[in-house]
Amino acid sequence: VQRAEINRQTVIQWKPDVPQADAYRGLAKAIDENETFVVPTPMEIEELEKLLMDFGLMN
Repeated sequence: VQRAEINRQTVIQWKPDVPQADAYRGLAKAIDENETFVVPTPMEIEELEKLLMDFGLMN
């Protein structure tokens, strides 16, 4: 992603054959083909803080 950004391009524009580009294409396809239209429930701040602590992002 960083190298694509340095070149002012998306990953798909910069190197369309890398695995990360495939992941983005898969995500785009999943979003486009989604037929489950729901409004997500916001996460409580305590739950978000726990996730941050569990994954070490607060260090």
